[in-house]
Amino acid sequence: MNNAELPSPEAYRRLAEKLRELADQSRRPEIRADLLDLSARFERMAAYFEAQRRHRSARDIGKD
Repeated sequence: MNNAELPSPEAYRRLAEKLRELADQSRRPEIRADLLDLSARFERMAAYFEAQRRHRSARDIGKD
Protein backbone atom coordinates (compact mmCIF):
# COMPACT_ATOMS: atom_id res chain seq x y z
CA MET A 1 0.00 0.00 0.00
CA ASN A 2 1.47 3.35 -0.95
CA ASN A 3 1.00 6.64 0.90
CA ALA A 4 -1.76 7.80 -1.46
CA GLU A 5 -3.88 4.81 -0.41
CA LEU A 6 -3.56 5.50 3.32
CA PRO A 7 -6.34 7.47 4.96
CA SER A 8 -5.20 10.86 6.17
CA PRO A 9 -5.20 11.93 9.82
CA GLU A 10 -7.81 14.49 8.83
CA ALA A 11 -10.08 11.76 7.47
CA TYR A 12 -9.77 9.82 10.72
CA ARG A 13 -10.62 12.95 12.71
CA ARG A 14 -13.69 13.62 10.55
CA LEU A 15 -14.87 10.06 11.19
CA ALA A 16 -14.23 10.48 14.92
CA GLU A 17 -16.32 13.65 14.93
CA LYS A 18 -19.15 11.90 13.08
CA LEU A 19 -19.09 9.09 15.66
CA ARG A 20 -19.29 11.63 18.48
CA GLU A 21 -22.30 13.23 16.77
CA LEU A 22 -23.97 9.83 16.52
CA ALA A 23 -23.18 9.17 20.19
CA ASP A 24 -24.85 12.44 21.13
CA GLN A 25 -27.99 11.30 19.32
CA SER A 26 -28.05 7.87 20.93
CA ARG A 27 -30.56 7.17 23.66
CA ARG A 28 -28.93 3.94 24.80
CA PRO A 29 -25.97 4.41 27.15
CA GLU A 30 -24.16 1.26 25.98
CA ILE A 31 -24.34 2.32 22.32
CA ARG A 32 -23.25 5.84 23.24
CA ALA A 33 -20.27 4.42 25.14
CA ASP A 34 -19.31 2.15 22.23
CA LEU A 35 -19.48 5.03 19.75
CA LEU A 36 -17.38 7.25 22.01
CA ASP A 37 -14.84 4.46 22.44
CA LEU A 38 -14.64 3.98 18.68
CA SER A 39 -14.30 7.73 18.22
CA ALA A 40 -11.35 7.77 20.64
CA ARG A 41 -9.73 4.94 18.65
CA PHE A 42 -10.04 6.95 15.44
CA GLU A 43 -8.45 9.94 17.19
CA ARG A 44 -5.53 7.72 18.26
CA MET A 45 -5.19 6.42 14.70
CA ALA A 46 -5.10 10.01 13.44
CA ALA A 47 -2.36 10.86 15.92
CA TYR A 48 -0.40 7.74 14.89
CA PHE A 49 -0.59 8.60 11.18
CA GLU A 50 0.31 12.21 11.91
CA ALA A 51 3.42 11.04 13.77
CA GLN A 52 4.30 8.75 10.88
CA ARG A 53 3.91 11.66 8.45
CA ARG A 54 6.20 13.86 10.59
CA HIS A 55 8.74 11.05 10.87
CA ARG A 56 8.79 10.50 7.09
CA SER A 57 9.05 14.23 6.49
CA ALA A 58 11.97 14.59 8.90
CA ARG A 59 13.66 11.57 7.35
CA ASP A 60 13.20 12.98 3.83
CA ILE A 61 14.62 16.36 4.89
CA GLY A 62 17.67 14.57 6.28
CA LYS A 63 18.39 12.98 2.89
CA ASP A 64 19.44 16.31 1.35
